[in-house]
Amino acid sequence: MELASFFQQVGTDVTMAVRSSMLKTFDEDVRAIVEDSLEKRRVKIEHGTPHNIVQNQKSNLLEVELRTSSGHQKTLEVEYVLLAIGREPMTADLGLHKTEIKLDRDGKVPVNKYGQTQAPWIFAVGDIIAGSVELQPLAIKHAALLSKIMCRQTSATDVPIMHPAIPDEHMATVLFATPRAGSVGLTEDEAKYKFVNNVTVLVQKEGPCKKDLFEWSLLKVIYHTVTKQLLRVHLAGKGVDETMQALAIAMALNPTWTQFKSALPIHPTFTEEILFMNEYRSSRKGQIWRLKNCPK
Repeated sequence: MELASFFQQVGTDVTMAVRSSMLKTFDEDVRAIVEDSLEKRRVKIEHGTPHNIVQNQKSNLLEVELRTSSGHQKTLEVEYVLLAIGREPMTADLGLHKTEIKLDRDGKVPVNKYGQTQAPWIFAVGDIIAGSVELQPLAIKHAALLSKIMCRQTSATDVPIMHPAIPDEHMATVLFATPRAGSVGLTEDEAKYKFVNNVTVLVQKEGPCKKDLFEWSLLKVIYHTVTKQLLRVHLAGKGVDETMQALAIAMALNPTWTQFKSALPIHPTFTEEILFMNEYRSSRKGQIWRLKNCPK
């Protein structure tokens, strides 16, 4: 998503081939505004997995055969192909088969809460941990915690927990597309599942209808209805990458929605509107959300 956004902005005609759905781990409203922004900027979106790539000898273009999960096929002609296929753990040649360690189906390493593998003298940190989130700052935190675990003075010294290093409610991430998008905490679906729908969702959105792309924005807050515990903040718009870092610090303090709203708004800023959100101003109902639904 980030690469497609960047290449389009520097003048490239971009076609994205999406295997299933975009940004599956992101909140649905964040996915919607980011996908619509690509369509608004004329990025072509095709659904399917590249199955075969051959070079046309006459045109020198690459012919990319896409296949969908239902078996349909489509061929695209392009100059370049970039495959964003993720990362695989480099565990195959470490000799782990000679130890008690049993890798999971993705080749990642199961660990206990201290980062210790099934072989007690071997520890693992970062993306290689089974069930962990692949984020560089999280790997740095793992390493810092591991040093404290391994260098404890006595067996009576408190040992920090490395996995998970932080609770899901504190997990923050940013998508460097246009508009920027970011989240800290649980998605709406996760919150409703964990708290059996006992959650309140507040949404304020600008765009996509009758708005220029630079005006598009999304503010979304999720909190526990009874305790007012703040569960998630989602943002899309200008400066979200920097703003989300400050919100991640606030979320690490486990504030309630009431405590969060007690801060003084800074005017004029995009995010001051978060502090004015309430159930009466939430624009979730009756709002035209997707670009395809806008009046022609």
